[in-house]
Amino acid sequence: MEKEEHIAKEGHGKKEAERCGNKFCLAEEKQQQFMEHGVLILASSHANETRVSRFFISTTKANTGEISPKSMVKNFHYHTFLITLPNSFLPFKFSLFCAICGRTLHLRRLPSAVPPNSLLARHCGLFTCLSCTSCSCVSSHRLPDMSARKRVCVVVLGDIGRSPRMQYHVKSLLEHNFAVDLVGYLDTTPIAAIATSEQVKIHELNPFPNLELPRLINYVTKTIWQFLTLLVALLSISRPHLMLCQNPPAIPTLVVCYYYCWVRNTRLLVDWHNYTHSILALTSAETSLLVRLARWIEGYYGRRSAGNLCVTEAMKRNLLEVWDIKATVLYDRPPEHFRPITLEEKHELFVRLSETIPQFLTRSPDDFKESGVLESTNFTQKLSSGAILVKPNRPGIVISSTSWTPDEDFGVLLQALQLYEDHAAQQPDIFPDLVCVITGKGPQKEHYMTLLGEKRWRHVSVSAPWLENQDYPRLLAAADLGVCLHWSSSGLDLPMKVVDMFGCGLPVCAINFKCLDELLQHRKNGFVFDTPQQLFQHLCYWFERFPDNIALTPVKDEMERHLRTFQRLRWQDNWDREALTYFQ
Repeated sequence: MEKEEHIAKEGHGKKEAERCGNKFCLAEEKQQQFMEHGVLILASSHANETRVSRFFISTTKANTGEISPKSMVKNFHYHTFLITLPNSFLPFKFSLFCAICGRTLHLRRLPSAVPPNSLLARHCGLFTCLSCTSCSCVSSHRLPDMSARKRVCVVVLGDIGRSPRMQYHVKSLLEHNFAVDLVGYLDTTPIAAIATSEQVKIHELNPFPNLELPRLINYVTKTIWQFLTLLVALLSISRPHLMLCQNPPAIPTLVVCYYYCWVRNTRLLVDWHNYTHSILALTSAETSLLVRLARWIEGYYGRRSAGNLCVTEAMKRNLLEVWDIKATVLYDRPPEHFRPITLEEKHELFVRLSETIPQFLTRSPDDFKESGVLESTNFTQKLSSGAILVKPNRPGIVISSTSWTPDEDFGVLLQALQLYEDHAAQQPDIFPDLVCVITGKGPQKEHYMTLLGEKRWRHVSVSAPWLENQDYPRLLAAADLGVCLHWSSSGLDLPMKVVDMFGCGLPVCAINFKCLDELLQHRKNGFVFDTPQQLFQHLCYWFERFPDNIALTPVKDEMERHLRTFQRLRWQDNWDREALTYFQ
């Protein structure tokens, strides 16, 4: 201990740290001295960061819990930490040193109020580390409150399982050790990371019963129902530190959430996916009372929220110009499981989905007469040697995900497929058959499926399966071209389905609207169209002499390069950079 105290005194009046821009680092000699005589703690945490994983502990006097420091200290803000040490450290006499100034840190035991199920209570020895006050970089001496992890309430007045952006918010919060109350409808099962997490408590809302009422009366009754069920659900949860609310719908979500947060002294964060009033204007006049009320509610309560996120730069500018709302752009980015897949993974997917999608079955029983063929689908074959082969004359796969709503006119794709059918019938040696897979649920699905059932196409087949969460990204990665029919009621939001397709390395044909260029650039990562005829032309261009059209090689290589660049930034990294600060 005398030698340890000497080390501390020696550094008391000296500047033991080196500064490089915003980075602080402890000289290697001092690191080595500290490691020889006790425990060295290098903290790379944010000001409010409290996770043990952010601390790197190294000692030569105990084996259990020994971790080698990974790097110098980065982005160091505070000298006040909450740390935990395993029992194996307790029998030894050691000192803790400030990784910046080199001084000895004083220890005191934490009160016993820490819940036994908290992250830091997994070890018995709990200490607080209080540094000296003379360090020039110290701007505050606050001990974080670790009596309970921060709680966030996420409100989705819609089907949770069909709200990917809000699910990704929850998943990101879990990555940072927040406790989450998730409020919404459970028509569809959420992703596994949410459904199986003990840190998430889902509060299911009772859906509005189907009543045969006049349209206006039905809307008013439904609004009152949602107002009451949402309010009851919020009153049943513990007070959150912050509430994240999805808009649309603004009625009654923004009203209920704002006054709940005002009463409970909770910050409200609004995530703008689109505008409620623009969606209502699809079926009502712009000057109608309902549309004007929705516009006023969005502006009034949006300005009074603690923070706002939005999905495009165009929406950010519009929010500021129209309502004086300052928002941060959080672009949708694909999570890690939306990725390209191997040929083996594609074959396994085709084999499994052929049980429910007849178009994936091999169309020729003669496939199995060939020597060494074990498995065969409409697109691939598996040989007895284990090799997977792509069939030379296989059909092309076109995939589109739709909500079957008025802002996604499926009739555009229907007309384009009809044109392709007629064209391929005239030149079957040049243009392949197409298998078009349409995923999603919505009010107009039955209508369009009835129209498709009346078609007698020979070169185009359409399937509308419901895919499991794990199969959807794989099918995107196995397809040859994606089609997006979303044109945005406000012209200010971007289709997340295109983001998912890009994450899987799939080029996309997307219907044009004014801010689409923030995501898709024509002939760089996909194609833009305005009419069914233009979509038909893109289909012919992409699938001509498929799959071995050498003339398309430079175009496909260019698109693949742009898609790889897009895939470098994933949802979690983007969320950490743009949104995390709102929750701290």
